[in-house]
Amino acid sequence: MARAIPPLVHVRAPSPAASRPSVAPPSSSSVDDLSARTMPVDTLRRELQSGALPRDTEVLFAGLGDWTAATEIPELWIAPAPVPVAAEDPALEHDAAVPSIPVSSTSSSPKRRSFGALAIVGAASAALALLAVGAASIYFFYFYYKPVAVLHLPRQCVAAARAEVWDVGRFEPLVKKLVPAIEQATRPPPPPGPPPPPAPTLEERLKSHANIDLSRGELHEVAACVFQDTTIPTGTKDPLVGYRAIVAIGGKFRSGVIPGLFEALRPELAPLAPRLDGSGESAVIRILPSKASGGIAFVIGQAEDGTILVAPNDAALAAAREPRTEEEAHATTGLREQGSLEITLEHVFFGLVFRYDALGPPPAGFEAIYKPLADVTQGRFALTLGKQPKVELSFEQKTESAAKETEGALRKLLEIGNSELTKVPKDWAGEHAALGGARVRRDDTRVDVVLDFRLPDVDRGAGEFADQIKDPASPFRKSTWPVVAWKLGVGPKPASSAATSASIVPGAPGVPGAPSAPPSFPPPPPLPTEEED
Repeated sequence: MARAIPPLVHVRAPSPAASRPSVAPPSSSSVDDLSARTMPVDTLRRELQSGALPRDTEVLFAGLGDWTAATEIPELWIAPAPVPVAAEDPALEHDAAVPSIPVSSTSSSPKRRSFGALAIVGAASAALALLAVGAASIYFFYFYYKPVAVLHLPRQCVAAARAEVWDVGRFEPLVKKLVPAIEQATRPPPPPGPPPPPAPTLEERLKSHANIDLSRGELHEVAACVFQDTTIPTGTKDPLVGYRAIVAIGGKFRSGVIPGLFEALRPELAPLAPRLDGSGESAVIRILPSKASGGIAFVIGQAEDGTILVAPNDAALAAAREPRTEEEAHATTGLREQGSLEITLEHVFFGLVFRYDALGPPPAGFEAIYKPLADVTQGRFALTLGKQPKVELSFEQKTESAAKETEGALRKLLEIGNSELTKVPKDWAGEHAALGGARVRRDDTRVDVVLDFRLPDVDRGAGEFADQIKDPASPFRKSTWPVVAWKLGVGPKPASSAATSASIVPGAPGVPGAPSAPPSFPPPPPLPTEEED
């Protein structure tokens, strides 16, 4: 019975049996004869039968056991020698002069990848996929937030504002210098005797009662809209002269958070005598008019998307709970949801500030500045914090020609500002370079002004200002801070607030050359209602 010969066999030159000891089959790790090489069995047959190789060439393959002369293996001589065909590619033809490295007799055919290796690769791929899914889930659950607060603001805003709490809370000149200085300046002296045990902070109460974790960044944004309330009866004595506000607080808030929020805010709201009405998702916190609230009532509720809303009454709260589209909200409020802080003001504000009949004739040389600014239909102020702080001002006009006049007025105003800054040697936060390098550009009916600041300059200015806030002997603490703290509700009323105000506010009543009384502004024109819009 013919013996089966593998496709590859080991070959070496013939040698006398006495001079060559028997050796074990060559392997990849031990080769004792550099003349040994590996050949396809068909090539070996052809070269043996054609005489290209000596007939007593020694061969070795699996199952043979030891090097054996080819003449002793009949299977190599059975098949007739095929006709040699010249190879089209010389690289494909075997070069007998170059010995090949012999391989182990156990590697006569390519190995298949083992099941264990495939299992390891599959397990690693599955682990990476699970890791990616887990990372995406954590991001969307804990960090991802789509701004929605602006969508809950009314359509008719005399002024609107939005603050990106996440950006503000990470701005180091503010949180590491100014905020600690203000806390130190407003902290009351400790009472005599042993200090009482510290009460839970607002942050701790929000986390325990309302499941709102401020340290994890669950509070993202605050947006507000001041609007003219046309539902107030004519002749009503109103401390806010017909204006009201909607405040929208957006973040990663669970639904039905109002009862927990009521418990967390009890100490802060106690002077206002708050009341919790309803339960669960329909609960609201109600504040009735009182002396402590300045005669103002408001209600706190929540929208379906989690946004916490502060509204003047139930009707305004119901309207604010229904969100609008982003396009409509941006168009009606002017807020673009860009920057750390942005404020928009409608035409009524610019008309009051720059209108001739409100403040009298403008100063000499300012006529060309006042007139275009008085016609601005909407203005926007934006502050961007971070590694590249900047201030952006935008002014929207009705026509392109009016925008060109506004551009000229702003360039003239910047020129005057730069001239005045040259008289002030102190550079607090890089304002000299920012104003000197201001960029003015016009796009159709809108004019933009951009002032770029350097973070090191802002950080230096925040540190110097913080030092003045903390130093009781500084001029700021002695004159300006008492009035500021009183106005913010964090300090007592100064002994002579009028005199103090006059000493620090340029052009205030009582200052030589100033008017004896502040100018009286006419009431703003009524805004169109939503039905008329």
